[in-house]
Amino acid sequence: STDGAAAGSDLAHKIAKLVEEKGWNQEDFARISQLNRHTVRLIMNGGPKRRLRNATVSQCSEAFGLTVNE
Repeated sequence: STDGAAAGSDLAHKIAKLVEEKGWNQEDFARISQLNRHTVRLIMNGGPKRRLRNATVSQCSEAFGLTVNE
């Protein structure tokens, strides 16, 4: 559904903003979140064309020290 894609890009936008606020670059974010660089690049460039996987979201939130709901 297009809903999932919208949620994915919205979330990607939030994540990209948090990465910027931390002063991290894509390499830092990939290392800290333990996400693959390709995934990080997708997120930083506006998100995948589908929803982000739950595992990806939780790795991101852990990297920021947040819970998934924040």
